[in-house]
Amino acid sequence: AGQGGMPTLMIRDRMIEEGASITRLLDKLEHAGFVRRERCRPDRRQVIGYLTDEGRAVLDRLDPAVHAAGEKAMRVLSEDELTTLVSLLDTIRCGLRSDTGD
Repeated sequence: AGQGGMPTLMIRDRMIEEGASITRLLDKLEHAGFVRRERCRPDRRQVIGYLTDEGRAVLDRLDPAVHAAGEKAMRVLSEDELTTLVSLLDTIRCGLRSDTGD
């Protein structure tokens, strides 16, 4: 999110595991020193999350390993298969987001 931070609802929308409470997750990350939260000035209902320097250091350390694991896993797929996979995953994600539990 850079220097501008990210609203907590946007963080929630980007999460893979939707079952987790964004508030509880951010409580844990803030307690560990990885994020800080501030209420938005114009709309005090909105909370913005910011990555701390310590949080950035953890991500900088983990990102190469995560990227390498993804590259290794996807290496077996052709370009057409990757395109199909991305399309299918988008369809699944959209279906989950629009699911009302019925």
